[in-house]
Amino acid sequence: MNTISAVGIDVGKSGGFAWKIGDVVGCQKMPPTDSEILILLRELEDVALDSGLPKPEVFLEKVGGFVGTPQTGHSMFNFGRGYGFLIGAIMAFRLRLSLVRPQQWQKDIGAGTKGERTTTQWKNHLRDIACRLYPNQKITLSVSDAFLILESGLLRTEGKERS
Repeated sequence: MNTISAVGIDVGKSGGFAWKIGDVVGCQKMPPTDSEILILLRELEDVALDSGLPKPEVFLEKVGGFVGTPQTGHSMFNFGRGYGFLIGAIMAFRLRLSLVRPQQWQKDIGAGTKGERTTTQWKNHLRDIACRLYPNQKITLSVSDAFLILESGLLRTEGKERS
């Protein structure tokens, strides 16, 4: 039996969750409501505990006040509220939480840098890496970063990086 119990979360409405709990690997795009996020976190915790594993460690993308393109104040407020809600929910469930900067998880999984690529090319590059790492999963743009955040967390937990 695999003893891994971890969740990767890419924050934001277009983000998602990816998990590896024992031998169970799965994903879901970001639930649309706070209550659905709570339900998902409870279900992931229950899968681990029912399998005799510890509660999952959550690897959450650490974000700042800038999300790549200029946003309205309203959009940024909602993004920050959602980010804070996730942290609060994770803490309320007493799950281990590790915040991972995008530059760090991208380095850990060997993604290189965006360089001259367009945002679309970069996102597709990241999705392709996630597809190689998790070939039995349906990887969409909504969950690809979550899988890579999860992978980074697993690598850091194991104390090694991909080259």
